[in-house]
Amino acid sequence: MLTAVYRSFLLINTSAHPAYLTLLTAVTTASLLSNIPCSVNGLGLREQLHAILLQPLGVPREAAVAISLLIFAHLLVSSLLGLLFWLQLPEDAEIPNPKSRTPNPSEV
Repeated sequence: MLTAVYRSFLLINTSAHPAYLTLLTAVTTASLLSNIPCSVNGLGLREQLHAILLQPLGVPREAAVAISLLIFAHLLVSSLLGLLFWLQLPEDAEIPNPKSRTPNPSEV
């Protein structure tokens, strides 16, 4: 699905039209390599990987960095929304623990 978002962005904003499978490979490689723990949260590394991996597909470096930052912003906003929902939980709310579940008499 993420590759479809990349493809749509590139079709709208650039003249590059990379093949779906090639773009999928580049996006997956960038996602995997950005998890290397050599920077804080992959900042900088993720953008460089996008620029390096998408440039041979005809994508300008500026567009590659732009899509990288937009995807990161989307992740950040959705994480902040999750934090807001988590903070709205009542303090005495019991979080279910599947390991401490009492078995039903019919399961025994």
